[in-house]
Amino acid sequence: MSVVIQMDEAIAWLHAHDHYWVVAHERPDGDAISSTLAMGYLLQQLGKSYRMVNADPIPPKFLSLPTADQITTISNNHGEEITSPFPDRNENWLPKAMILVDCADERRAGPLIKELLAQIPSFSVDHHPTNNHFAHLNLVKSESAATAQLIYDLYEATAIPFDEISATLLYTGLLTDTGGFRHSNTTSAVMERAAHLLQYGVQPGDLANRFLETITVEHVALLQRALQSLELLHHGGIAVMSLMKSDFLETNATREDVNGIVNYGVNLDSTEVGVLFHEESNGIKVSFRSKDWLNVAELAQQFGGGGHVRAAGCTMTGSMTDVKKAVLQALEGQFHKKE
Repeated sequence: MSVVIQMDEAIAWLHAHDHYWVVAHERPDGDAISSTLAMGYLLQQLGKSYRMVNADPIPPKFLSLPTADQITTISNNHGEEITSPFPDRNENWLPKAMILVDCADERRAGPLIKELLAQIPSFSVDHHPTNNHFAHLNLVKSESAATAQLIYDLYEATAIPFDEISATLLYTGLLTDTGGFRHSNTTSAVMERAAHLLQYGVQPGDLANRFLETITVEHVALLQRALQSLELLHHGGIAVMSLMKSDFLETNATREDVNGIVNYGVNLDSTEVGVLFHEESNGIKVSFRSKDWLNVAELAQQFGGGGHVRAAGCTMTGSMTDVKKAVLQALEGQFHKKE
């Protein structure tokens, strides 16, 4: 049975268990990675044993974060193989309890984790409004700008002091999930926490440069192709871009290089929503960004995805033509309702 808990119950749960796996969602972003690392560091301060794992590799730019090299990649195919085996793997390699950070539902953690969740106690810490309270205990607050904000509160509730490592990790989560403190989720509560963390040796300019400003040549090449595909629909209110597998192959780009491209559509002065369709091995990834009134989390949920009110996504099977047709029909319907 799933239970929604408060901070004091979360602390009691952390003290009651041991031998954790800390897991974030597939294709981890800045908040997912920093929340994984900050939670692991908190467990270390509590004297707990733990491992940090993810279904996908950590994007190279985040490997500079403290302890990021300790996150182990596990299979994302069938949940059967460990692609980066634990060096001390033995009969006790499986966790006795699971902590999931920044996961809106169990599917986002990957097949192996989903299978383990049915067997051991689990605790979810998340801020997505589409979270379905899949864990045994759930600390979910959609008003939080980032999962890192909730983990900051866990640190305070445990009375474990911040230091340069924990502060850098938590600041990174706040920084990246607010778009450099520019998105509408940038509240006074976010800024108060960020300001407090700066007291512990955080280098804000360096982190912003590394995680928000620095891009690859491959990203630029991919962006050029996406912009060439740009279409404006519904009197300019919808900006649509598409990328095919061939675009990735011909530019030598990785799926990390696609990050941020969808924003170019929504940043146009006439648009309410930007949509990026791009081909992946398991289907068509659809990314949504909106500006003022459109709840793209609800839109993504219609197609099996989720996310935030202004930033969401889903992965769909079928041809690019069919997927675009279905999504754009749903989008046009939202615009007609608004008129």
